[in-house]
Amino acid sequence: MASETKYKEDRTRLTPEKMNTNVNSKPWPVVEVQKVCDLIVDCVNKTAPTVDHITPYKMIRTTNIRSGKADLTVCRYVEADTYEKWTRRAKVKAGDVLLTREAPLGEVGYISLDDTVFLGQRIMQYRANPKVLDYRYLHYVFLSPALRYQFGVHEGSGSVVSHIRVGDCYKFKIPLPPLKEQTVIANILGTLDDKIDLNNQMNSTLEQIAQTLFKRWFIDFEFPDENENPYKSSGGRMVDSELGEIPEGWEVKKLEDIAAINEGSIKKDYLYEEILYVDISSVDKGKLLETTKYDIEKAPSRARRIVKNGDIIWSMVRPNRRSFLLILDPQKNLVVSTGFAVISPKVVPYPYLYLWLTTDSFVSYLSLSADGSAYPAVTAERFKEAKVLVPKQTILKEFDKITSSLLIKKDLNSKESLNLSKIRDFLLPKLMSGKIRVEC
Repeated sequence: MASETKYKEDRTRLTPEKMNTNVNSKPWPVVEVQKVCDLIVDCVNKTAPTVDHITPYKMIRTTNIRSGKADLTVCRYVEADTYEKWTRRAKVKAGDVLLTREAPLGEVGYISLDDTVFLGQRIMQYRANPKVLDYRYLHYVFLSPALRYQFGVHEGSGSVVSHIRVGDCYKFKIPLPPLKEQTVIANILGTLDDKIDLNNQMNSTLEQIAQTLFKRWFIDFEFPDENENPYKSSGGRMVDSELGEIPEGWEVKKLEDIAAINEGSIKKDYLYEEILYVDISSVDKGKLLETTKYDIEKAPSRARRIVKNGDIIWSMVRPNRRSFLLILDPQKNLVVSTGFAVISPKVVPYPYLYLWLTTDSFVSYLSLSADGSAYPAVTAERFKEAKVLVPKQTILKEFDKITSSLLIKKDLNSKESLNLSKIRDFLLPKLMSGKIRVEC
């Protein structure tokens, strides 16, 4: 169903013949991709034997290919001999473009760095002929509506799972501007993506710094004591609690005692006629992927929860997916789904509570508290009953001074990236169709 929705708009209007619509410029030729590639390779159609330990040899699976990226943050590993067998047709190199033929169909990935990676099943590998085709242009043209249309034609092609036949992967038609124009187009879109990637890398570092400090102070209990020495290893007094040993003077409380849960919802006197809506699918591990604008009268029925600065939203469905987000400086008409628990700190600073509520132990608590096997969900009551360690206010204030600036910077980077992605998504179809032409 998701894939059908993905291609629905493209099918109605963007066939290969409609790729060049700028009547004031000479149309570009449209060619089969096999005529402008040095290499098009199908994967080895059997599963490679993997190992449980980390090696230099990584398998790219269809699940690693999403939204134009090949993300190997989570991957499977093989030994050297397996890698050599599975790459005997071709090694994967920087600049190669990947396409999933099935499960899911039509996802595109890009290899940005040389690495010892190889294709898992149901993936095609494309390598541009540099004399006629810019490799990064190939990546973006595969992300264009015209190519999405061609991929989407294959929806419903299998008796069980939709797939693209290997033979058809050679025949996709792409617009072919002059090479210099391709390069300019690719540089425009690539510069936007490079800045987004840089922001993501910076955010990963900022989050890691905050988490490292959180662990040292509130898991290992090595926060600075009154003499600026690490508390526990310097002989700081520890006492028993239901969470194990904790520093003397600290407390364990229920989440509902230190925060409000779902305290704000849209009512009849709501001030705004238009809202920015955040659905569960728009949030992933502390990152906002998108917002959707709605007239309040036409908004989804689940668009009810109001959020404010410092709130933490946590999906109550499938908590193992970690769909949580820290809300900072939101627009006044930002509204989130009732599928989220909205947690508003009252007694502790938001950096501390956010980092506590995103630990592995808290995720485990939610997962064990979820009811339902097919659609596991956690009730608001389970959130309220969750146990939270509450340090002394002096320690919390010091932690807040250090970490709030890190999280604010992370949020600013995320908002910039969201705006850049909107610009890229606006430009991409117009550049690829020739509606916007560039000077070389």
